[in-house]
Amino acid sequence: MHLDFAAVETLLPALLDLAAGRPVSEERWEAVSRTAAFPGIMGNCCVAEEGARHFTLAEWREIWEMAAREAAPCTGAPAQGATAPHLGVRQRYLFDNARATLGALPEIEGMAASLRNGFAEQMEEAIQAQVLANLPPGTPLDTTVYMILGSASGGFYNDSGIYFDLNQFRTLRRDPALMRQFLAHEIWHTGHGALAEHHPAVTAPWFINLYMLQSEGVVNCLIGGTREWCEVVAADATHGDAARSRAFLAYLASMDEHAEERLRELAEALGKLLTGDIAGFRAYAQALPDHPGYLHGVYMARTIERALGRGALIETIPDPVSFLRVYQAAARVGGAPLLPDALMTALP
Repeated sequence: MHLDFAAVETLLPALLDLAAGRPVSEERWEAVSRTAAFPGIMGNCCVAEEGARHFTLAEWREIWEMAAREAAPCTGAPAQGATAPHLGVRQRYLFDNARATLGALPEIEGMAASLRNGFAEQMEEAIQAQVLANLPPGTPLDTTVYMILGSASGGFYNDSGIYFDLNQFRTLRRDPALMRQFLAHEIWHTGHGALAEHHPAVTAPWFINLYMLQSEGVVNCLIGGTREWCEVVAADATHGDAARSRAFLAYLASMDEHAEERLRELAEALGKLLTGDIAGFRAYAQALPDHPGYLHGVYMARTIERALGRGALIETIPDPVSFLRVYQAAARVGGAPLLPDALMTALP
């Protein structure tokens, strides 16, 4: 496992100046934008309200400057300025994250030093073994992990690589087991992505949403991570995402009780997705506490594992459509709610 600290090391001098009220040069911001991790950070800070448009350097920089001035409340009220129209839900999270980062720079510097001094390398073998045991044999993995600051989520994987925000990771610093779980969770996603990119329908408009439902469902069933992170955040009243994490956990606690109703609602939304009503599906998914339906995917993955075995679940990983079909078979065996025949017929 290789940890890339270039983005953190390039950004930290700028943040130290911001925290001290000193101006930051254009050249310093430009240097940050040239790091290998930067495109992935911009993708994570996408403006969901504008069709997932990536953030720009100027917008990202202004969020940092607003955070340094404390120009907007931690509750996420719209800020005044050039980026105000773009301060959507992910940017409000970014703002809270940036402000917390600026208030904890010495601790973040110390944690970065600890990670650089071999902490991750000590875990590499165990993490890789755990990930490979939960993927089909021969799955390729990307084990370069970018350590960053200034994201809209604690850890994530996208087309540019695997990322962990050191400020969010700071919450886990006293729990090495949870750190390992987070790293394993995100590295697993790279394996899933490498398999799914060869699916014949990968360019279809509906594919990415079905892929995400399967991806988060399966990884959280097999490895975990999202629930555990939400438990940590929900217990921290000062965390900007505490309320959302509590809502997620409450929804999780009631999932089994309401599984039939929730799977019916999911099936209706997937039906819209498969017939080209992408906006209709997004409206459904964005209203969920577990957007985009992670807990529905976990329920389905768990049903497959219990009824047909872990091997059957792992076999579905390259194919999100197969995931739904195998869930249907497992539901018949295990007595779980069935997906409507109309949806199953509409599947390609």
